[in-house]
Amino acid sequence: MSESKKVNKINIFLLSFLILFSPLIEGGTTYFPVTVIRILSLILLSSFFYSSFKEGSLRLKRTGFDICIVLFFLISVISVFVSSYKNISIQWIVSISTYLLIFYLTINIVKSGNDEKIVLGVLIAVLAFQSVYGISQRLILGVERVNGTFFNPNFYGSYLGAGILSLTGFLFHQKENASKFSKKTEMFFFSKVFLSSVLILAFLAIFLSQSRGAFLSFLAGLSFMFFYLFKFNKKTTLALLLVVLLILLLPNPLKTRITNLQKTDIYAFSRVNIWESSLPVILDNPFGIGPGMYKYYFPRYNFPVREALAFYGKRAYTSHCEYIQICTELGIAGLLIFLSGIFFFYRRGLKIINGTESSYEKSLNVCLMAGVTVFLFHALFDSVFHEPAVVISMAVFSGMVMRKSGFFSREIKFNPNKKITFLIFTVLLTFSAMIFVTRLYLGYYFSVSGKSLLKNSSYVESDKEFKKAVYFNPADSSFYDARASLFYSEYLDSKDPEFLEKASDELYSAISLNPKNAALFDHLGFILSTLSEKEKDRDKYLKNSLKCYLEAIKLDPFNAYYRESAGRTYLNLNQTDTAIREFKFLLSLEPNFLPARVNLLGIYEKIKRDDLAKEEAERILKIYEKYKSFPFSGDYEKGFLKIDIDEIKAKAK
Repeated sequence: MSESKKVNKINIFLLSFLILFSPLIEGGTTYFPVTVIRILSLILLSSFFYSSFKEGSLRLKRTGFDICIVLFFLISVISVFVSSYKNISIQWIVSISTYLLIFYLTINIVKSGNDEKIVLGVLIAVLAFQSVYGISQRLILGVERVNGTFFNPNFYGSYLGAGILSLTGFLFHQKENASKFSKKTEMFFFSKVFLSSVLILAFLAIFLSQSRGAFLSFLAGLSFMFFYLFKFNKKTTLALLLVVLLILLLPNPLKTRITNLQKTDIYAFSRVNIWESSLPVILDNPFGIGPGMYKYYFPRYNFPVREALAFYGKRAYTSHCEYIQICTELGIAGLLIFLSGIFFFYRRGLKIINGTESSYEKSLNVCLMAGVTVFLFHALFDSVFHEPAVVISMAVFSGMVMRKSGFFSREIKFNPNKKITFLIFTVLLTFSAMIFVTRLYLGYYFSVSGKSLLKNSSYVESDKEFKKAVYFNPADSSFYDARASLFYSEYLDSKDPEFLEKASDELYSAISLNPKNAALFDHLGFILSTLSEKEKDRDKYLKNSLKCYLEAIKLDPFNAYYRESAGRTYLNLNQTDTAIREFKFLLSLEPNFLPARVNLLGIYEKIKRDDLAKEEAERILKIYEKYKSFPFSGDYEKGFLKIDIDEIKAKAK
């Protein structure tokens, strides 16, 4: 065996490890697995180039729609310059680069049927583990909606659905492939009985995830597969209808969640509102707002859910539709390029399928494309592209189909005398990229460590960790915000206003990096307000504090806490009428926000309006009684009832 073939075996192993590893830690969404995935991708790239150097030439396989991919990547990079927070946008560019790298590497390193067998074998193993683990969560731990090792049940269900369909082609031709397996373990692992069992368990796990989106996406992929393999003949049409009827008629967790939707989830249809609220963002920013910036723009366009305690308590960090998200962040041009890429992917994929003579190859390609269809369909109503395990699977499935496209780049021949130069250049480039990726992770790691030490009041050690975080990634505004929290904690212990000055300096630095983050202005307003109690120039600090709160309100106009802080600051500046107007406007938005009502009650008492004070106290008690047992959706909503109810009862008498 030549050395280049040995290296390609290593490449297949690395690719297989990526598929195996990516779902294991919350679907790869946390910093550690993301960093491992990025570094492994870079190692895989350098290994691929090394094998090409050994062969003496490089001829890349192409897709036939590479222009769409290049344009999408370029517009993503350009949109970083539109972004007001460069750190998060650059992080997304790194992620997009990683996924494109995995896609093109799959095209070029999966070369034979044996390579396909290894990749599919790993997928079988992952699917078996995730299915058994998810079912165990329900049977042993009593988890209502199972999620395996994924971030949430929706992504888990989507991953399983795509996995089932991508392996179905192999199952259809199991007898044809049986002769390829010489070892007994391989024969068992790829046997019809074992593979069927894994797919059935995976299908059951989808039910237990109770994900409506995942199930609909599975049906979309299944329909694609049935149409291109069987042209929707009577048997396949009846089989598809039978699957749907079984779900609708037989008692099962998914059916229960669908039928009890409005009773159990007051936010059930809020995704439609999120989509509607996203349209003004697009109209106001047709060229995009920058990758990762959606969560900072959405608050200005928030919508009320009037069945909830907090009408504007629904905080959308994504649009729950990846196509809207792309349009919002990369602009209308970005979405059109992405949709064009999907169109050309299917057109090219179907040409490959129609030009395939082997029934096994045709079946495998159709089923891999059906798996991709699951993800693309689910992206219509969920944020599946934010889950690394999902996007990596989509890249691998797509790459395994596109490797048969027949398009190649021009052959690049390496000068034997310059091979070592190319090799050193590749190693240095890869190493530099690894350092960059590792620095991002180390910044996060030391930040988490610093926050942990801060909880234990280890101020000196905590500050050292935060300084390390800033050193490794000075562009992350959250590190400066965390350091401001440290200085405020030190102030609480020492009562030395110098710590408040230090905290304000850190927050000014954070705001300079991320001026669209309303929370940073709120934090700065609070620090300046606290400083006003300690410094001689009280009104100056209060006015600056008010400016910060008003800026926070501008960025997040429906946030009850920001408006309450502004109202209290008006009071401290003796602008009672303005404070009343602010509190009343706040209550027109959030009538159940009791801290604002308590503030109004206090003002009425101060200006001797006992009649209004009594009415307000009665309203407070009525709202409190109505919602005291309300199932809070999060910390934001919990603060709505955070008052001294006994004091209010005494005032209501």
